[in-house]
Amino acid sequence: MPEVISFIGPDVANAGQSPIPVSAANPLPVLPYSTVTIANVGGIAAKATVIPTVTTSVYAIGKQIGGIMTFASVLAPTTFIGLLESITLTFKGSLQTNRFVVALFTASPAGTFTDFSVPAIAAADSALLIGIYPLVTPQNNLGTHAIYNLDGIGKQIVGSSQSLFAVVICLDATSTNPATTSDMALTLATVQ
Repeated sequence: MPEVISFIGPDVANAGQSPIPVSAANPLPVLPYSTVTIANVGGIAAKATVIPTVTTSVYAIGKQIGGIMTFASVLAPTTFIGLLESITLTFKGSLQTNRFVVALFTASPAGTFTDFSVPAIAAADSALLIGIYPLVTPQNNLGTHAIYNLDGIGKQIVGSSQSLFAVVICLDATSTNPATTSDMALTLATVQ
């Protein structure tokens, strides 16, 4: 049987020294001690909630609710990277039973994105779009409220700043008017 020979290094673990042959006679060479910083392996959790001003009327199919929302400091400070872990949409005083989608951007889109209007994406905004996430099953077991959760997303994001931007769009007409102009909240959770 032929002997398989491989090498370790030169690399960080070998502190930049010459390769050490690995063989049957030397199966696990002892490497010199070195200190290596690999950065924050576990990540830092970040969460931001935006409570936009909404209209207290029924929203028609395709209309956005709340306009463009800015989520500050959800990506790493110098690298602007992160993992999107969850999106939570809540209505604190109205029993919503309809479906929504959340469009997420790396920078504020230049198209038409205002509360109670149909969104109109500009061609340049397409490059900023991270994804469109469905929120289709509300939970409202505790009374007059609604909460939509989308957990375990795991989407890798490289942004242009520490902020992300979102718009919420109705897939159905809202089942009831938002109770107040601050009825809705959108939360993004990331790992930096």
